[in-house]
Amino acid sequence: MPSRRPTMKKIRDIMNTEVERTHPTATVKQAADRMRALDVGTLPVCEGKRIIGVLTDREMTVHIAAVGRDSGTTLVKDIMNPDPALVSEEDSVKSAERTMETKGTHRVFVIDRDRNLVGIVSLGKVSRVDNPKAAGKIVGSISRSRKSVG
Repeated sequence: MPSRRPTMKKIRDIMNTEVERTHPTATVKQAADRMRALDVGTLPVCEGKRIIGVLTDREMTVHIAAVGRDSGTTLVKDIMNPDPALVSEEDSVKSAERTMETKGTHRVFVIDRDRNLVGIVSLGKVSRVDNPKAAGKIVGSISRSRKSVG
């Protein structure tokens, strides 16, 4: 009897397809209100279905609160990170792990061939379907890559 190789899970098999987003011409105040209502710290920034960046509570803190800019007039596109952590829906779960580790993030956005946003995968989901030890390794890597304050 031939041995069966385990099927490698694809991102499309584990991703959450319900992803809230914001538009680059929204004000930071509008995006912050949306983040508060959704109880999230990150929103992908999309033009139509295409992801062009990511807005986090960190960007808002650094670019609005610390600098004293007006969140009611500053646009998301002016402070967003234009380099979000992306994986293809056809990629393996291992690929998501590598991207999280490389980018220093707990989530990756999932795109299709046309760079349209089709989902999101969190570190927690990756650890549940692949290997809980992988999550510890990624968190350790993220912790080492961030400068400590204080």
